[in-house]
Order: sequence, then C-alpha cells, then structure tokens
Amino acid sequence: MNHLVDEVTCLMWAKAFLNEVYQYVGKEVSKRGPPGFPIPQFQYVAAAFATEAFIASSGVKKIKNSWLIEQRIVAEEQGTWRKYINNDSPTPLRLSNDENRMRARFLCFTQHVQYMMTGKLAFVTDYQGKHDYQYRTFLLLTLLSVGGDSLLSDPQLITNP
Repeated sequence: MNHLVDEVTCLMWAKAFLNEVYQYVGKEVSKRGPPGFPIPQFQYVAAAFATEAFIASSGVKKIKNSWLIEQRIVAEEQGTWRKYINNDSPTPLRLSNDENRMRARFLCFTQHVQYMMTGKLAFVTDYQGKHDYQYRTFLLLTLLSVGGDSLLSDPQLITNP
C-alpha cells in the first residue's frame, strides 16, 4: 500500500510540474510568438488510489486490498510503448523517428524548466508512455484517451536533497 501511495504522489507532482512548464511556455509564446516547430502536448494518465477495507472483530478498520487504478493506454490510440528518457540520465534515448525524437527533446526541455522553477531542487524523469508491469500489478480502468502519442505514465522525481 505504501508503494502505491508513493506512485500516486509522484504522479500528482509530475502532473503539477508539467502544468507549470506549459504555463511557462504559454507566457514565452505570448511574449516572443510561436516557435518554428510544433510544441508537443503531453499529459499524464488519470489515476486514483483505491482500498478495500473491513472492520475486524476487534472493531479496528483493516485494509484488505489496495490498487492503483489508471487510465488505460491503448496502442491503437496512443501508438506503441516508448520510453523517452530513462531515470539514470538526462539524455534522451535513441528513438526510431523524428516525431519521437522531437517529443524526447521537448521532455528534456521540461526537465530544465522544472529544475530552474524549483530553485534547482527537483525535476521529473523516467518519461515513458506505458507502465512496466514486471514489478507492479495494476487494475486498469478504461477511460477516453486524449489523442495519439500524448499520454505519459509512471514518472519518477529527482530531488535535492
């Protein structure tokens, strides 16, 4: 349960950081005009933490099961899974096409903005478009998708200290 709470907390902070980056970009576009390239539009999957509890014979409330419920990423809507940036390096991973390379460069930019906005204290890393099921079990909830190649999931936060 504690691990799942940490996952939801990371997702909450990553969403807030990404929103701040888009506000920063909007202000810069207002001042300087649009850039000569499209600005990728990302968002994190919708997620919630759910628990099943019961009252024991002693009258104490006990947690029976816990789940992280997340928006399902469908390959037909979002494209195939890809990882843009790992959590051990700020360098984008090698990607097979120009569109994915552009997305990865934009996500590197978001890291820089986040780092500067937090006074060099934090930024999001491990940018990817689908979950790693090797270590976790998730109950997936199907929701409407927002468009191709735009959903991110399972973020990690780097902080100092």
